[in-house]
Amino acid sequence: MQCATCLLPLPSDGPGCPLCPQEGLAPALAVDSGLAPVLAPLTIELAPGAAWRHALEEAAPGTTVRLQPGLYRFEGELALPAGITLEGAGRELTTLEGLGASGRCLLNHRGPGLFQLRGVEVRPHQGFWQRLVGGGERPHLLGMQGGAYLVEGCSFDMADGVRAAGDAGVPGTVVGCRFTGSGAVGLTTTGALWVEACEFVGLAKGIDASRGRLVVRNSRFEANAIGVAWDDEGYGREPGEAGCMVARCAFRDNRETVQPKPPWRCRWNDNRYEGPPR
Repeated sequence: MQCATCLLPLPSDGPGCPLCPQEGLAPALAVDSGLAPVLAPLTIELAPGAAWRHALEEAAPGTTVRLQPGLYRFEGELALPAGITLEGAGRELTTLEGLGASGRCLLNHRGPGLFQLRGVEVRPHQGFWQRLVGGGERPHLLGMQGGAYLVEGCSFDMADGVRAAGDAGVPGTVVGCRFTGSGAVGLTTTGALWVEACEFVGLAKGIDASRGRLVVRNSRFEANAIGVAWDDEGYGREPGEAGCMVARCAFRDNRETVQPKPPWRCRWNDNRYEGPPR
């Protein structure tokens, strides 16, 4: 069974989805409902070459774009159409490599609908750092504004990873992803975010969240300056309300596990700690 709002599997040990506000929680839906869509969604397959970028940026909402194995290199910001699904052959096989402008997102999604990204590695081209000589912001590899999103089975390397800005009532989901990069921030969000089975290694901050709901489960934080940074200015001010929940995660050799200490009404359940400090 899954939540009809954020499409995540509902926990078997709880009354409902811990990410979505309970008052707005829709009834659970069976994953296999047996109901076929009226119109079959369009699927296109692309391969590395001169034409892939134009075909991707012109895809209609609801389209599934499948990237064959290979290296997809692009200049500037790659605009992702609203409401599409972008699938690679696996993060070891399909790589999106951008040479973007300073301070911008290499991949950027704006608009309503559900955006899905699966099975790709996203990284900056080595030439990007040459453009930053003398100053400049680190790029965000993926930026998202508006709508719900699902990022699954991807890796984000050598730069700030995912930045999602939005309403705390519009949920985002990041599952089975890996974030690495010295001095980088893995996930930055101002909305509602569920993180499941992810790895955050060697970062300045694993997750930087503010003014929203954050749920992190079954994830690993290793050798980061800060594991989870959560701003308590948003949810969690009402009695019994938790804006942040971290459960069944492993923390190893992080300089700080959480910042601030302790965050206001942040719940920590069944986490494991190895190496100083906690």
